[in-house]
Amino acid sequence: MTHLHLHTSYGFSWHNDVSERLFVQGYCFDEQGYYYEGAELLEYFSGIGSAEGFVRRITEANGCFAVIWKAEDATFAAVDRLRSLPIVWKKASDGIHISGDVSQLGDSHTLDTAQAVVFPYSCLSLGAATLFREVHQLQAGEWLHIQGRTTTVRTYFACTNEFDPSSPSEEEIRRQFRLTAEAVWTRLIQASRQRTFVIPLSGGYDSRLIAAMFRQLECERVICFTYGRKSSNEVAISRQVAEKLGYPWHFVEYTESLLKTYLEEDGLAYRDFASNGISVAHEQDFFAIRQLLLEGKIPVDAIVLPGFGGDVLAGSWFPDKVPASWSRDRFIRYLITNRKFFSGTRKPRLDKKAIYQMISKEIPVEAIPDLPTAYSLLQYWGMRNRMSKFLVNAVRVYDFWGLHWKLPFFDHEWIDYWRGIPDVYKLNKRLYLSEASQWLFQPMGIDFHMDVPRPSVFRKFAKQLLPAVIVDELKARWVDRVPVDVNNQDTLSRLICEEQGWDEERLKRVDLNYLMGSAYIRKLTDAFGL
Repeated sequence: MTHLHLHTSYGFSWHNDVSERLFVQGYCFDEQGYYYEGAELLEYFSGIGSAEGFVRRITEANGCFAVIWKAEDATFAAVDRLRSLPIVWKKASDGIHISGDVSQLGDSHTLDTAQAVVFPYSCLSLGAATLFREVHQLQAGEWLHIQGRTTTVRTYFACTNEFDPSSPSEEEIRRQFRLTAEAVWTRLIQASRQRTFVIPLSGGYDSRLIAAMFRQLECERVICFTYGRKSSNEVAISRQVAEKLGYPWHFVEYTESLLKTYLEEDGLAYRDFASNGISVAHEQDFFAIRQLLLEGKIPVDAIVLPGFGGDVLAGSWFPDKVPASWSRDRFIRYLITNRKFFSGTRKPRLDKKAIYQMISKEIPVEAIPDLPTAYSLLQYWGMRNRMSKFLVNAVRVYDFWGLHWKLPFFDHEWIDYWRGIPDVYKLNKRLYLSEASQWLFQPMGIDFHMDVPRPSVFRKFAKQLLPAVIVDELKARWVDRVPVDVNNQDTLSRLICEEQGWDEERLKRVDLNYLMGSAYIRKLTDAFGL
């Protein structure tokens, strides 16, 4: 027997049909471009009829959703391509229990010690596991089939690269970039139903592209904001971009008094909600959204459009220096020592053996024959782990404060465009950066650049002489350091140490995400008597 636990305290609500056999959450566009949101999503998924029909609907649904369908003799559940709305489940003596919230599955759990060891380094549970042995999760692009007490998980979408060797010319590829962007943003505007778009506008290219596309399509219902330290170069660039585009801009300074709210009731509730037995809660937007809503600077029915992942599909996960060869072992070590996948810039000595064992379960045992295969596997693993469970999990901030959100860089058309682009255009994000600049940023006068520290002569010398394995280790331990604490994370780290009763000497050895991960593991251990 299948038991559903679908109470929602924050974010998109679950809706069910009159027969209480179909349950939906989120939004999507269908193949004809019609938009379904909330209870309207029932219309899109109605009349499924079969397992094949279920898979066809989830494959074609272009959006962020979770769906559960109870057929006559089976139950089916699925998440979208990105797992932006989670589904967790466990087996019990009375059947299978399904929810979007681990806390609704009871408290008779045991800690998965292997995952707990890795968690502060990774900021997430790897693979289909959660931090509890009994509880499993659907990963990005997966669906669950329950037949009696038998559970089967299958993948309907894998974000691998599938470009055609006879790809079109660069001119055509660039033309398609523009057409695809216009199609995606036109859909966003049409589906907004006249609500205001709110953009967390950093100094980077992703959020800038979101704002520029709205100006390109002459959309005026846009508000921009940023946050952090007043002296940050990102804050200055964000303000200039918003002013050039003619959009209202707000700044929230991250002072110690504001950051202290993370230790209060709302902050504690958010951290539990966003972590969900799977992730470190993403704190960055928490304070700004709270303050802007308190001051009435953004509408309560606004749609937040974060710039998650714009550069990822365009190649930012590709290594700066291409290895001469890439074995399976080198591939896993690259993941472990690269902060793009394992969050943080300061951490104690990596327990590489434990992490290696966790990752190796997800990496095919077959050889990695060439660079295109390695790049495709990087994207596949990163999207199912780092992107879906940590970076995109930051939308829980908007859920918590009652705002809706959309993810323009994960529209099906945008994803499929980049999956078909040859790697040569993705190295150093060549196509993405140049086309955004030439088409939008330069004509609009917003082609500003952040100050990036230049590699030292010693670093270049070391990369030329030392073995790759030593370079990887040194890079992870000493080189990949945040040049400026733009969001005052060191202050929040100190506050977390005070909350946990930890010696502040720990701050010299670890970063905020490691502290947050360690604090969450401690909380689970205490709460469940584990």
